[in-house]
Amino acid sequence: MKNSVLLLFTEVSDKGGIEVFSEYFLESIIKVVKSEKINLITINNKKLPQKFDKYNIKTYCCASRFKFFKKMKFLLFFLWNILFDTPNYIISNHISPLKIYIPFHPFLKINYCLVAYGIDVWHLNFLERKIVKNAKLIASFSKYTSSKIKNQVKVKGKIIYFPPVINKNKFYPKSKNKKLIKKYKLEGNKIILTVARLSSAEKYKGYDKVVKALLEIIKEIPNIKYLIAGKGDDLPRIKNLVKELNLKDYVIFCGFVPNNKLIDFYNICDVFVMPSKGEGFGIVFLEALACGKPVIAGNKDGSRDALLDGKLGILVDPDNIKEISNAIIKVLKKEIPEKLLDSKYLRKKVIEVYGIEKFRERTEKLIEKLRK
Repeated sequence: MKNSVLLLFTEVSDKGGIEVFSEYFLESIIKVVKSEKINLITINNKKLPQKFDKYNIKTYCCASRFKFFKKMKFLLFFLWNILFDTPNYIISNHISPLKIYIPFHPFLKINYCLVAYGIDVWHLNFLERKIVKNAKLIASFSKYTSSKIKNQVKVKGKIIYFPPVINKNKFYPKSKNKKLIKKYKLEGNKIILTVARLSSAEKYKGYDKVVKALLEIIKEIPNIKYLIAGKGDDLPRIKNLVKELNLKDYVIFCGFVPNNKLIDFYNICDVFVMPSKGEGFGIVFLEALACGKPVIAGNKDGSRDALLDGKLGILVDPDNIKEISNAIIKVLKKEIPEKLLDSKYLRKKVIEVYGIEKFRERTEKLIEKLRK
C-alpha cells in the first residue's frame, strides 16, 4: 500500500524569497503530514538547513557544480521514488522539476500539486501547459498569477489561492540600528528603502523609477536618502542612471543583505517602496509591514494581493514617475490615511492574514484536496 509523499523542491534555505517560502512550506508539510512518509528531492541543496535534522524525512540532495551531474542525480532519485516507492501524491515548489514527471503521468496517474509564484507561469510553453493542465492542484501565490494561468490553460477548479507566509518572530519593529545610521550617514534624513534582486531580467521591480522620482521628491523633502539593498547584473545601469541625474548624494547602494540582517534595514526606513509591474506577490512587502513600515507598491501585478488591494499600503501606477513621487512625498509628510502609517495596525493585519498559523491552515487544506 502506498504510504508516502514525494516533494520536488528547487532549494530550501534562508537566502531569498522563494527559498525562504520553501523552508516554511516544507516545515508546514511536515507538521500536517503525519501518516505518510516524506521523501524530498532538492535540486540546489548540498544538505538541508540543520533545523530539519530533527524530522524524519528522507532527503535526496542533488547539488553539484556540474550541471550534468546535478541533472543525472535528480533523474535517478526521481525514477527511484516514483517506480519503487510510488507516492500517494507529489508536491513541486516550481514548474521545472515536474518536466521530468509529465511523460510518466499517463501511466502512473499520481496526483500532483504545482506551486505557481508568478513570472515562472505567466508565459507557458507547450510542455508547461501540459503540466498545468494535468495538475490536480495549482497553489497560486496571487490572484493576478491565477488570472495569467487561466488565460493560457483551462484549469477550472484546480487553482487555490496560496499566498506566502511571514514569520512574526523574524520581522518586527525594533529600535534603529545606530551602526547602520552611522555607516550610511543617515542621521537627520528621511529614508526610502527598496529590497530587490538587481537583475537585468527583473527591471520590472521599479527601483529605477524611484531613482527618477527623487528629482521631484528632493524639491519637497531635501533631506532624503534612498537605500537600495540588493545586487545583480543591473547594478551598473542603475549606477549610471544615478550619475546622469546627479543623484549620487541621495542614493546609497547597500549590496546584498542577508535575510537575518534585513530587519535592521526595514526598521531604519520611513517608507518601503517597490513599484513593480511583474511581481508574483512580493514577500518583501510582508517583511516591511511586519516591521510596521508604510509600503508603496505597483498596482499592475501580484503586489495588489500582498497589500490587500490597498488596505495595507499605497498602490501606484508603476509606469508613472509623478504618481510614485507624489505617493512617497505624501507618506513622508503623513498625508495618507492614518491606519497606513500606524505601525501596530500594519503589523497586526499582516500577521492576521499571512502569519504562520494561517499558512499552516492553507497547507492542511491543500493536502486534504490532494488526497481525494
